[in-house]
Amino acid sequence: MSTRRTPTSAERGPKISPAPTGWHRLLPHPVLSAALVAVWLLLQQSVAPAHLLSGAVLAVVAPLLVRGFLGPAARPHTWVEVVRLSGVVLWDI
Repeated sequence: MSTRRTPTSAERGPKISPAPTGWHRLLPHPVLSAALVAVWLLLQQSVAPAHLLSGAVLAVVAPLLVRGFLGPAARPHTWVEVVRLSGVVLWDI
C-alpha cells in the first residue's frame, strides 16, 4: 500500500495570481491612485472640479503606465504587519 505525500511549496512552484478583472484592471493599485489624487489636490491647493477631474485622470492613467514596474499590489493579512511595515517606513524617513 503506497501513501500519498503532499508536495512541498518548492515542489509546487510559485503561486500565479489570476488575471485582474473589473476594478483591479482599471485600478491595479488603488491606494497609489488615492495617494496621487490627494497629493495632486494638495499641490493645486484647490478642490475645483477641473482639479478633481485632472487628479482622477492622473490616478487612473499613472498606475496603468507603470504597472509593469510595480508588480502585484501588496495585501497585508494582519494589522500587525501593517503596524510593523509602517514602523519601518517611519524609521527610514
